[in-house]
Amino acid sequence: MRKYLRELKPTKLEDIIAMNALYRPGPMDYIPDFIDRKMGRKPIEYDIPVMEKYLKDTYGITVYQEQVMLLSRLLAGFTRGESDNLRKAMGKKIREKLDKLKPKFIEGGKANGHDEKILEKIWADWEKFASYAFNKSHATCYAWVGYQTAYLKAHYRAEFMAANMSRNLNDIDEITKLMNDCRKANINVLGPDINESYTNFTVNKKGDIRFGLGGIKGIGPNAIDSIISIREKDGPFSSIFDLIERVPTNVLNRKGLECMALAGAFDSFPDITRSQYFTPIDGFPGEVYIDELVRYSNKYHNDAINLGANLFGDVEEMKPVRPAYPLSAPVDEKEMLKKEKDAVGMYLSAHPLDKFKFEIDTFANLKISELQDTQIRMNSEALAKSKGKILPPDSVLDKSFTIAGLVTSSVQLMTKNNRPYIKFDIEDYSSVHNFALFGKDVETFMKYVQEGQMLLIKLGCKERFRGKKDDAALHYELIIEEIHLLANVKDSFVKEFVINMPLEEVNAAFYEGLKKVCKKSKGKSRLYINVFDLSMNKFVEYFSKTINVSPEPALLDFVTNKNLTYSIR
Repeated sequence: MRKYLRELKPTKLEDIIAMNALYRPGPMDYIPDFIDRKMGRKPIEYDIPVMEKYLKDTYGITVYQEQVMLLSRLLAGFTRGESDNLRKAMGKKIREKLDKLKPKFIEGGKANGHDEKILEKIWADWEKFASYAFNKSHATCYAWVGYQTAYLKAHYRAEFMAANMSRNLNDIDEITKLMNDCRKANINVLGPDINESYTNFTVNKKGDIRFGLGGIKGIGPNAIDSIISIREKDGPFSSIFDLIERVPTNVLNRKGLECMALAGAFDSFPDITRSQYFTPIDGFPGEVYIDELVRYSNKYHNDAINLGANLFGDVEEMKPVRPAYPLSAPVDEKEMLKKEKDAVGMYLSAHPLDKFKFEIDTFANLKISELQDTQIRMNSEALAKSKGKILPPDSVLDKSFTIAGLVTSSVQLMTKNNRPYIKFDIEDYSSVHNFALFGKDVETFMKYVQEGQMLLIKLGCKERFRGKKDDAALHYELIIEEIHLLANVKDSFVKEFVINMPLEEVNAAFYEGLKKVCKKSKGKSRLYINVFDLSMNKFVEYFSKTINVSPEPALLDFVTNKNLTYSIR
């Protein structure tokens, strides 16, 4: 729709309303003609000249239900009641009514001197679009709402996106899509924070979107309202102890503390890291530091109640002692991220795939969110090919695709013929997709498709037939051809790493810096430096016999910070 509206500039409100009415299955086939006629690239034509009376504003194209009603009266002498019945029959696809009204339309049109073939063509056009057609008032309302939301998105982008995410608080897939839109617009979406988050998504003073506490699983709305109320009344929480001393455990219980810690809501507290909340406690088998905090909170609030009427209730020495922070323990980053996703429904602070950015950017050419559209396009082109049509130069039937992602679930099942098959889900930053492995593929790929594995998958296009043997329909599917562990991709596919640099940039400082960074990026790829002189249109390629590298972040950052480019072979 955005693409079409760009083509229409400058335009008038009437055209935007018409485009809004056209942009749906069936009517959207007429959009290219509408634009070409509007922009003067095609002549405005009418099947019958008298139709100009009702189609002039829409460049000869029937757009609205009212136009169908008015034209049926003009061309075929329908009464108002009959034209309304026609609208209802087309809108609700009532075939019985349509079959009765069509002869009347044809005969009425012929009686008015119109050609039968043209009347048949008009009727076919109406049938094609009318089941999805809007009445004009409906289209106008939609266009007005569309204008308002477009204005908000253009001028208050962060607030608009925050409101959309709040509206979809329980729909993680939709929130993920919206967060991806935010990244493209360079809007930061920050994780939940006990001192800044409200129930819904909000925009802070810096213009960043802050994740809402209502998006954390395991915490009820009443608890969230109480925490926000206490925070607004007495100020921000200065530490985890300040929080549990001011918020009793009947409001924020052990489950709530755990979910908030996992989601990163306490990351702004000083002197304690997220992993320390889950450090085992000596002398308490199976318990972690959060359990110690809950015990302290219970004692603190019970003592406050018991000492409330005591003359010495305000004596500092009588308060329970805060438990010491545990020592930092080695962190299983992958496990912590998994727990964060369990608590929030998505990865917020980082993503397990982040450390494979180079591999994904270099070798994956398709996002998982694009798989479905690619499949649809594949079958559309296959149908065109079967009819002898020439395929476009970028036909997907002639391509292979590579995706990268994390296996989030994997289960082995049995077919009706008692043969094993595997279903597994794989996700990247954009979406999740389910694949199935059958036959020899089960044995070939079983070791790769285990939960938690991060993979690079090559997909090919393969013919399939659906239906009974005699009249099976040709169908194309994306099938798995190769699977590689992302951790092995650099060693398997990067044989040579080439730095491209102009002659004037070659100096001792560059050489010394490169030596240092190569020590941090040791690997199996031979290092090449392609030195070029644009003024003489010449280049010389050097390589090291002793230094082998791996395209690690340190090396990649060094190259990009020098405003140089690199390539791999």
